[in-house]
Amino acid sequence: MSILKLNHSFVQNTILIMLLISGTLKPFLNTFFINFDITLFMFFVVLFDIIYSLNIGVKLNKNKIIFLLCLALFYILIVISLIYTKSPKYSYIKTINFIPNLIYFIYPLFIRELIWSKILKILMVFILPLSIWFIIYRYYYWTDAFIAVRLKRDGFYNLRSMYLGIGSFLGFGALLVYFLNYKKIILFLLLGLLIATGARGALFFTLLIIFSHKLTGFWNRLRKRYPVKLSSRNITIIFCIFIVSIVIYLKGFLKEGVLKYGFARLYSLFNFSNDDSAMGRLNRFGFAIEKIFDNPFSILFGNGIGSFGIMYINKDIREYPHNIYIESWFELGLIGLLVIVFFTLLPFFLKRTLIYKILVIYFLLNAQKTGCLSDLWVLFALYGILVFNPIMKLKKAN
Repeated sequence: MSILKLNHSFVQNTILIMLLISGTLKPFLNTFFINFDITLFMFFVVLFDIIYSLNIGVKLNKNKIIFLLCLALFYILIVISLIYTKSPKYSYIKTINFIPNLIYFIYPLFIRELIWSKILKILMVFILPLSIWFIIYRYYYWTDAFIAVRLKRDGFYNLRSMYLGIGSFLGFGALLVYFLNYKKIILFLLLGLLIATGARGALFFTLLIIFSHKLTGFWNRLRKRYPVKLSSRNITIIFCIFIVSIVIYLKGFLKEGVLKYGFARLYSLFNFSNDDSAMGRLNRFGFAIEKIFDNPFSILFGNGIGSFGIMYINKDIREYPHNIYIESWFELGLIGLLVIVFFTLLPFFLKRTLIYKILVIYFLLNAQKTGCLSDLWVLFALYGILVFNPIMKLKKAN
């Protein structure tokens, strides 16, 4: 029985990390190997494991039930908004696409234990070669050497946005390595690859979290030696605001060789007005705020699920403000905003291990820059881990 339990725990940890990275792997597999929807496959694998695990029973307390009801209420608001949404077709697609978020939030309730060494090892097996391939492939794509190696130009053009997913998981791996005290050489490798991908948000949030943790530890040691009244939390917040203010005005990244695009992406962040990507996000953000306050109804109830695309570019397609709180308010109103704020912020007041909270903070920050409500599988799965608190098993990884 113990062997079966151990094997099932390993399978569950494998399922967990595969469902997390399936969205990043999907475009690569579909372009170069087979037209196979790995995200849909992992969805059914998770459903099967939940059904299989029902016989072990689950333990629910008041806090867990509250968060389950909160997420159920949010989905009810989505369904109700179908009545008045301005999106005739995409609204139904987005409503259906939100269902995996619900399932992946519940899944950690059935996980026996989290073996972080296994999770990190499987993550490295996939994300390291994928990131190296992407960096080199993109380098040849933008140079004359492209013809020499006979790369599929059109195929890679459709994959150019993969840097977002790859960068997110490089940061995810870096945080695991840092907080679980694995070898620093791995941390530097992941950060180097993260810079080269050009995933600015993931890099910034990863460094911000690591630096804030270092600063908090330094302040705690300093406060023990020289007692003062300011709390370490307040000092950390003030210092981070100061760092962000400085970063906005910094310039001068090196732009050479295979890292050229990655450094160019970072450099463009400091030339904000000339950055099409950043300005596009700001334009969406400004449009969303303006339309939210069009009338009392849009303030309270929003414009309906999936309505941003048809209102912003007059096309009933997937478009979003790149911020889940603004998106919730725009489409589901103030009521939807309050529900998602409650759901995303209250779990941090639960007594949980630091690594759970750190990983959720990291992906929550990314969701304020890039996130869309229907694509938050990773974030909701990590919230499930934070809320349902499965047993954590630590072991040094090779």
